[in-house]
Amino acid sequence: GRLVKVDAMSSPAAGTSTSPSRETVERAGLSKLLIESFYTNRATADKERRTRRKNLENQLDQLQCSQQEREDAIKEFGENESRYRRIVRQKMSINDFLTIKVIGRGAFGEVRLCRGNGANGDLYAVKILKKKEMRQKDQVAHVRAERDLMRSASENDWVVKLFYSFDDEEYLYLVMQFLPGGDLMTLLQREDILSHEVTRFYIAEMVLAIGSIHHMGYTHRDIKPDNWLLDRRGHLALTDFGLCKSFQAPEVQLERNPNIPDEAEEAAFNSPVQPRAPRSSTNPFDMDDNQDEDLWKLAEKIDLSSLDNGEEEEGLSLKTRRELHFSTVGTPDYIAPEVLMKKGYGCECDWWSVGVIMYEMLVGCPPFYADDPVSTCRKILNWRNTLKFPAEAKLHPHAIDLIRKLLCSAQDRLKEEEIRAHPFFEGIDWDNLRKSPAPFIPELSSDIDCRYFDEFPQTTNNGGAIERKPAKTAPVLNSPDALAWIGYSWKRFPDAMRKANQSTRGESEEGAGQAARVL
Repeated sequence: GRLVKVDAMSSPAAGTSTSPSRETVERAGLSKLLIESFYTNRATADKERRTRRKNLENQLDQLQCSQQEREDAIKEFGENESRYRRIVRQKMSINDFLTIKVIGRGAFGEVRLCRGNGANGDLYAVKILKKKEMRQKDQVAHVRAERDLMRSASENDWVVKLFYSFDDEEYLYLVMQFLPGGDLMTLLQREDILSHEVTRFYIAEMVLAIGSIHHMGYTHRDIKPDNWLLDRRGHLALTDFGLCKSFQAPEVQLERNPNIPDEAEEAAFNSPVQPRAPRSSTNPFDMDDNQDEDLWKLAEKIDLSSLDNGEEEEGLSLKTRRELHFSTVGTPDYIAPEVLMKKGYGCECDWWSVGVIMYEMLVGCPPFYADDPVSTCRKILNWRNTLKFPAEAKLHPHAIDLIRKLLCSAQDRLKEEEIRAHPFFEGIDWDNLRKSPAPFIPELSSDIDCRYFDEFPQTTNNGGAIERKPAKTAPVLNSPDALAWIGYSWKRFPDAMRKANQSTRGESEEGAGQAARVL
């Protein structure tokens, strides 16, 4: 080869080392992120493809298809998978959707009711988040956790469906299922209390929904009435997975729960984040703002040696306490005691929250309601003395027994199968619950009826009128905002294929091929 003369004066001295420049370090970090994102997404996509292939083969077995029909279906499956991989690489933008109305707004962005531009014009709830705000407020992990679980649960009827996720220079977009029935808190406000029969139905649906999340290997950690949405048939679906966490380890040490005051916070939280603002209204699509700092700058610390003695507030009726609860912002009413302690905890904390909601449905207010978050935490930690069942509520003994077996120590708390076997649920057809009539069916005049949502000024994030804006360019990968969201984009297989079929062949979902129908 060619000999190159090296100038000894310009070469590093023997035994010395030079540090890489900042630009080199940043480029190396970017390369690492890109490689990790590529192989992680590749592994996840391959797993999803294998699942679709297995589902197809199972369906073909059930249909007792001939060998030729099986070969044709598998061939079409392969063609669709190849096409899907090409579709995934196509960039989406907010201009693929027509905004109808803003149905939620907060410091990080807004949620819009949108209609897709396809032939069917499907309706979606599109959550739009400001990248810069999410990164500055340490919300990156929460947004990714929500997106990852919703992607994993894309075929779970108990979870609000995610259809697409994508981003541009400034914003993140989550294109989700629109559920027009509002949230459970709105229903509780309107009805004040629910009958045992209605409570039995909704708690049973919660048990199946939360159980499905646990079977996926996650705990929700933020179960409360605001996070249960009603579809147009009146059935529940779970949402808001920003605090969800995998519990593959025997006992998980989890991130900070923003509903807990700083003074009661678990010592084992991995990363500090700014507390979120609980909703000041009951709009299920209200965005999570940063919590008012004054609410959380509590001078008083929770002293475990001087907990409340369990006495109720004098002179307050159930109705008064219920009204006070609705007007209170930032109360951690649904948090399990082990979450407040300096210990790890697992999925059983979700069942405690179910017990609190059941009590609230039947009695009219949460069992540990207090005037401020710290007092509420005290009552939760002292649950043996503070859990009371007012005689005026006239609760059935089975209801009281179930609540007591949910609002107890973590090691004694009922598990899913034990809950389902409890006498309170006698007569529940667990296998067909979602097919049965719901006790409340939303009254809707059209598919865009938003009567169960709060009204918002119909403006965009920057204060202008709602209008379709020029498409943003792809994120610049050397910016901090872009690096945090590498690999964020995703398209749900059936919807991506259906949208492609509409745009290229004008076919409806029913006109897709046999493999697409099966999937």
